[in-house]
Amino acid sequence: MFLVPEARGAGYGADAARTLATYLRDEAGWQRITVDPYLWNDRAICAWERAGFVRDEERPADHEHTSSWLLMVFAS
Repeated sequence: MFLVPEARGAGYGADAARTLATYLRDEAGWQRITVDPYLWNDRAICAWERAGFVRDEERPADHEHTSSWLLMVFAS
């Protein structure tokens, strides 16, 4: 999920992420919802935490990620 620069810092990302994750869990029946922000992206990690995601595991760069990243799971 990406926000245009003028929408960043206003809480829209966390609200949108929480709304989507809640819908996927409650209405679509998804059992596990994850995101994978880069470890250097503190703002994204904080937004995902505000949305109800918790840190699960730090992982090294791989074929899909150019640097270390964090697996986060929706827990709200």
